[in-house]
Amino acid sequence: MFLLYLRGGEKAHDLPESIVALVRKVFPEADVTRVNRDEDDGEVEYDIRLKSRADGRSLFVEVRTDAGVTEIEEETKPDELPPKVRKTLEKAFPRARIDNARKRSDIRVTYNIDINTKGGRREVSISPRGRILEVEERD
Repeated sequence: MFLLYLRGGEKAHDLPESIVALVRKVFPEADVTRVNRDEDDGEVEYDIRLKSRADGRSLFVEVRTDAGVTEIEEETKPDELPPKVRKTLEKAFPRARIDNARKRSDIRVTYNIDINTKGGRREVSISPRGRILEVEERD
């Protein structure tokens, strides 16, 4: 375990060193501002809030010990929204003022495994929680 501290020096949470290394690799220019730890059916999830040193933007990273990074949410300036997003928003809400905007990336982790059975070759997709998501027959 690695003890992580917030920018002000207060204790954030005991995080596995692998998670600290992952967050630092993905966001090397950000400071951790808050860490929440949740456990569900023996699986641990960390919700980590960061602030960019470069421009002060807020970031959120969800990391699961069984799957790695599963969600990233980044504060985005309204003028940085893609043109199609702005056009759709303006068409649906012509007079709306944008208070804030965030770019959210959900990352779905699956394990795709090629197997041989008496019935032939197959590819099995399994979630990190052990649920079979799909079985495809292969030639």
